Amino acid sequence: MVKDSQIQLLDCTLRDGGQGLEAAYRTNISKVQFSDEIITKSIDHLVKTDIDIVELGYIEKSHFTGHPFANHFTIEGVSKFIPVHRNPKQMYIALFTGPDTENDLIPEWNPNLVEGTRVILRYSELKKSVDYCEMLAKKGYKAFVQPMLTMRYTDDELKMLCDRANEMHAYALYFVDSFGYMQAEDVERLFSFYDERLDPSIRIGFHS
Repeated sequence: MVKDSQIQLLDCTLRDGGQGLEAAYRTNISKVQFSDEIITKSIDHLVKTDIDIVELGYIEKSHFTGHPFANHFTIEGVSKFIPVHRNPKQMYIALFTGPDTENDLIPEWNPNLVEGTRVILRYSELKKSVDYCEMLAKKGYKAFVQPMLTMRYTDDELKMLCDRANEMHAYALYFVDSFGYMQAEDVERLFSFYDERLDPSIRIGFHS
């Protein structure tokens, strides 16, 4: 049984909101952007909450200059938004939209950088994506393994993810309801599947 004290809440307002704003911008639905002021104010408010993990933005190759949607080219770029007055109970992380940044451009972790990295696994590049998570873990980051559209994965593929998460000592392995059609019994089944196979030190993540 999971106790309330074991549950951690991750806020992805900047990352998920930023990706939504970027998609609206690209399709001419909206021209709203995240200014530095909005990003900083949002983080300052989140610091005052009991949220455990704050996602400061996402990292991907983009033609946009600056970070108008909380998007960044590098870990160093997103890490500049780590609050000066940190909440000591919070972890600050970023999301990689895929295994695109060259390995040698990612620095070894140090206290000036985001502590963790969530990586979206591309089903079409599954091995490459999981290897990317392992590379980040070896560089000292807490690796959050994020298989989007988890319902498409076979049991053998999910077992492979559990095995690899154990081997790399991942921080968390997620199951993800990307399009909102996961039912309660699916959530229970996937949680039990992970719980039976993951090392107890690895968190089970659920992105609804």
